[in-house]
Amino acid sequence: MPRLEVIFDIDANGILLVTVTDLGTGESRTATVDQASIRAAALDRPGTDRGRLPVAAR
Repeated sequence: MPRLEVIFDIDANGILLVTVTDLGTGESRTATVDQASIRAAALDRPGTDRGRLPVAAR
């Protein structure tokens, strides 16, 4: 079973950085989550009700 270390960091602009490291191999991956990517993911999801999205996403 893989052992993972996950680090969440929020910068001064509210951007979430997620870093995952496989402790067995030492391999790391980083993902950036900002408002634009959250809006895009919400709009791409089937059945999304636009009325429930934050005003900035409309």
